[in-house]
Amino acid sequence: FSSCSSSVNGGAIYAELNFNAALSIDNGIFKDCNCTQPGNGGSLCILQQTDSSKIFLTDSSFINCLTLPGTSNQYGWGGAIYIELFYNPPSLTATNFQLTDLSFTNCKASGAGNNLHILSNDTTAVGNQIKTGFLLTVKDLFDPTNIISDLYTNEWYCFDYMGINKSKANSGNAPFTDHDPLFVSPSLTPKFNDPYVVDAEYGKDHPICGNSRLKCQTIKYILNINRISIDDYPSDPVTINIELQSNTQLENGIMIDSNTPIGNNFKIQSSEYTSEGTDYIKRQIQTSSKTQTLFTISNTGRLKLLGLHFDNLNPTSNNPLISISQSNNIENPEVIIKDCIFEQINPELDSLNHTLVKVSGGHFIVGNSLIQNYEFENAQRVFELIGSGQYQVDVINSEFKNISQVGTSRDDGGAVIKSDQDPSRNFMVKDCILSDICTDGNGGAINSAGWEGTNQVYGTIFTRCFGRHGGAFYANKAVSAYITIDDCEFKDCESNSQIQDFEALGGGGAVCIIFQISSCELLIRNCLFDSCKGNNNKGGALHMTLFRSVSVIDGVQFKNCQGPRGGAISYVGNDNNNLNINGSTSFTSCSSLSNPGGAIHSILNNGGNALINNTQFESCNNTNSAGGSIFIQINNGSLSINKVTFIGSSCTQPGSGGAIAIVQQDSNSRISITESSFMNCQTLAGSSRYGWGGAIYIFTQIPATELSSTNFILSDLSFYECSASGAGNNLHIQSPNTYNTGIAIAANSLLTVKDLTDSPNIISDLYTNDSYSNDYMGIDESKVNDGNTQISDHQALFLAAQQEYITKEYYIRSSDSLDENDCSQLNPCKTINYILSKSLPTGFVKGLSISIINLLSETSEQNDINISSETELNNIITIKSDGYVSRGTEYTKQSILTSLFDTTLFTISNTGRLKLFGLHFDNLNPSSTVTNPLIQISQSYDRQNPQVTIKDCIFEQINPQSNSLSHSIMITSGGTLLIENTLIQNYEFINGQRVIDLGSSGQYLVDIVNSEFKNMHQETSNQQGGAIISGRIDYGALLRIRDQCKFNNITSTGQGGAICCTGYYVVIEINRVSFIQCKGISGGAIFAASEDTLSLTIDNQSEFKQCEIIGNNENQGGGAIYLMTERWGFDNIFYIRNSIFEECKSNNLEGGAILMKILSRRSTCVIDGVQFINCQGISGGAINMQSQESQITINGSSSFTSCSSLSNPGV
Repeated sequence: FSSCSSSVNGGAIYAELNFNAALSIDNGIFKDCNCTQPGNGGSLCILQQTDSSKIFLTDSSFINCLTLPGTSNQYGWGGAIYIELFYNPPSLTATNFQLTDLSFTNCKASGAGNNLHILSNDTTAVGNQIKTGFLLTVKDLFDPTNIISDLYTNEWYCFDYMGINKSKANSGNAPFTDHDPLFVSPSLTPKFNDPYVVDAEYGKDHPICGNSRLKCQTIKYILNINRISIDDYPSDPVTINIELQSNTQLENGIMIDSNTPIGNNFKIQSSEYTSEGTDYIKRQIQTSSKTQTLFTISNTGRLKLLGLHFDNLNPTSNNPLISISQSNNIENPEVIIKDCIFEQINPELDSLNHTLVKVSGGHFIVGNSLIQNYEFENAQRVFELIGSGQYQVDVINSEFKNISQVGTSRDDGGAVIKSDQDPSRNFMVKDCILSDICTDGNGGAINSAGWEGTNQVYGTIFTRCFGRHGGAFYANKAVSAYITIDDCEFKDCESNSQIQDFEALGGGGAVCIIFQISSCELLIRNCLFDSCKGNNNKGGALHMTLFRSVSVIDGVQFKNCQGPRGGAISYVGNDNNNLNINGSTSFTSCSSLSNPGGAIHSILNNGGNALINNTQFESCNNTNSAGGSIFIQINNGSLSINKVTFIGSSCTQPGSGGAIAIVQQDSNSRISITESSFMNCQTLAGSSRYGWGGAIYIFTQIPATELSSTNFILSDLSFYECSASGAGNNLHIQSPNTYNTGIAIAANSLLTVKDLTDSPNIISDLYTNDSYSNDYMGIDESKVNDGNTQISDHQALFLAAQQEYITKEYYIRSSDSLDENDCSQLNPCKTINYILSKSLPTGFVKGLSISIINLLSETSEQNDINISSETELNNIITIKSDGYVSRGTEYTKQSILTSLFDTTLFTISNTGRLKLFGLHFDNLNPSSTVTNPLIQISQSYDRQNPQVTIKDCIFEQINPQSNSLSHSIMITSGGTLLIENTLIQNYEFINGQRVIDLGSSGQYLVDIVNSEFKNMHQETSNQQGGAIISGRIDYGALLRIRDQCKFNNITSTGQGGAICCTGYYVVIEINRVSFIQCKGISGGAIFAASEDTLSLTIDNQSEFKQCEIIGNNENQGGGAIYLMTERWGFDNIFYIRNSIFEECKSNNLEGGAILMKILSRRSTCVIDGVQFINCQGISGGAINMQSQESQITINGSSSFTSCSSLSNPGV
């Protein structure tokens, strides 16, 4: 009998045996026969009504015979054979009942008795009759020639051969526990099973269930077995393994925590499961009729779900399918889902009002799983990470597809993941595929909000994802959030916003990132954005609105992306936010159909920065607005474009800037375009309005007097066959005054262009050759007329240079000269002040043109020279030795001798700019009454920035062995002081004077480059040392020393032999600098103390050799460096990298090389790749750090060699 079935009794044979009737079956085979509840007997159902009837079954086999679960829970007894006896058991003998040499293979009963079930008046008596008469024999499948010898005595078989008393039958509704084994009853003491086996169809929730002979019916029953009752329960922490051998609809309300009776650590898997395998059946836990959460895991609960299939709860339920929660940050639940499938039942009919997995703490891992075909309403989703506990969520190598979400509001969204993050709430998505994901909210697939937290997305593909802001990914963060998107692909992702609101924070066809406060970090690296669209929203692929944070786009490809206000990227950078686009990032065929920026649209406000480096733009365009590739509006921000290639970029009138369009709104807005090339860039004919700047268009609102290299530099550019339908084939500048703007650019060499016929040299006559007039043009703002101009309204940008009105040369000679001459080379004048009292000739522009004064001889007649906006001749003055060549040696450094004067030589204030090239200086009168500096730099307010550049000069005291100076050489209290390639030596100072005095007012930059200071000594009585540099550094000030500067044999009787800086906000940068034989009472080379914030960076092979302290006070120390902060609660950063400290000594004080006394709890000190050799002190032969709750990291092959402490612990 093969594959026979019945909806009631007897899958193959139903027999009623009356008086003298007989049923004989010999050598029969019953294969795959079954009946369905309330039927009995998967193969045979026999009613033996009298003891005169006979049942003889011999040498027959039953294979895969079943009683199947049905709509009724009645009966289902006897998987292979069901017999009902109507006579008393004593009449059961060999004459009327023989079941001989039978075999059973994989037979199961949904009710009881997998192989045989007998309904009688007395089950125990029937069993005894069978045993006594040997009326049932069964072949041993492992030894088919023999029968099972212990069939009647081995409890292993107890559930295969069962019976029930008629008094308990209850019309087939008797519980399994009312059935009894025919032969031997098992011990009811639970045994530990590994694994526990669950079969919803044939398992039985019995105290000893869980093994392969008696499987449990439900998982929940296993969890409620008290571990105390299990006599062989392991003593060590144990994982409870549970195998599902069938689909089930019986599970819900399973709770796993420290109070779960059998344990708190579970692994539930499909039977025969193998990791990442395919040759097993994923068993289904079906819950679509349930409203209660399936799994609730809390506090110390652990759960692994492997190789299973899930659907959803009742669509109306608002409980999650799985809930993971944390009672405190110490007790961390963990859930791992691997190789599973989640799929909604009938998504076309019902939308779900519940989330699948809700996480509010602990560790949640999803791996190699498929989640598909879900329709969510009321802003429900696949995973919801809510903000009440610490969590780490990792989604790895999984696929999400065909998932939609509706009913979101405000900032909500994320059909797959929504995270609400604060500190220690992090998630990672790695190597996943997300396709056809849609939301009516923000972030089609992923939405991340909250104050802090870390989001990491690696190696993941997003295809056809749709959301209002961020078709695939949306993040809105406050502070200290970290987002990494690495090696990902975004294909055909779009914004589905129905409203065009360019003032909203959001946007982005694929990704939208918002950092609202500060200290966040974004990294997008090695990604592809292909055919993403912003539609009504800004940023075809990516939108970023960022405050006080750092963002990097590295090695990313944008292809065929489209959107208004940035075909690929829309970026708003606010309040010192930094964006870096680099690493061979490329933009190909990106476009904007309306509004500026074919590839990038950016607004930089209040210190917002954008660096675009080593990037390529190809065939990007804008059909009716500015910037074929890039549009950037700068308001107190900074744009740097370096080593960028533009090929075939274009915009159509009324657009301007075939490749780049820039709006520069104030003098604090910086434009830097360097080493970049423009090929076949164009403004195309359209409406006849605008169309200016075939490659670059700049609208600057800065007066020409404020243009300088600090806010405007275009250098080493190359242009090839660029053209403009309007004006300016290569460059067009709209400014308040084109003539003046051209002077400012030419005078300061703010534009240099490579000569394509003589590469890599630049065009030497760019400013003066009128053949370039049509390539570099400008227009006065007053003539713009909304772009409706004639070509005659535009002007050659460098007209003044072509007419030789950029620089005016004057000459000084000490002898045979009069301050009555024209000060030409043939008729030089005697004094600089006389020249400064003259007026510039017609055509030159004060404050823009450059006045150059050449010294033909040394001079001792110069004194009290003031350079400012009030200076009659000009406020831009260069004084140099005649014949001077930068870094040259074949000219004479002319001396300006001042040792007989008491008053300051140069005073530079407000907008004064002085350059001193190739000169020799000494000092003022060494009298103790002379305290004026040789050079004074002062600032009236922050926007007026005096500038002094000293290059290729020598400063040297006259007779230092005889006289000590009571004045400093320079005092700066604002502006910029640049000292380059200069030698300053042999000075003796008293009364705490020094080379450079940092004044206590004004914002300033002191930048010292490739200069040497040697043989200096300072005497001071107030411990304020620093023979070279000393003073206060507060907010807005920076001391930078770099590029092979040397400090040699510098000593002070105060703190800091070479440098002593104090203040509220001390920032010092030292790069490739040598300090040799520097000595002070604290910090042989450097002493730095801050009342609030202290930042010190030492890098790039800097060295401190034979530096030591000469103090003996216990509060002093630091043979080379002493650092101190004086208040709690401020961030301090110390980076010392790739440098050497050799033979530095604190003698009998702390910190042979470095002493740090840091009060702040938020300080970071990194010592990376630093060598300490032969350093000596006490309490730290090399380093002594005294701090509370700050962090010091020593790494990068740092080494300590032969360092020693003379007393007290620590090398």
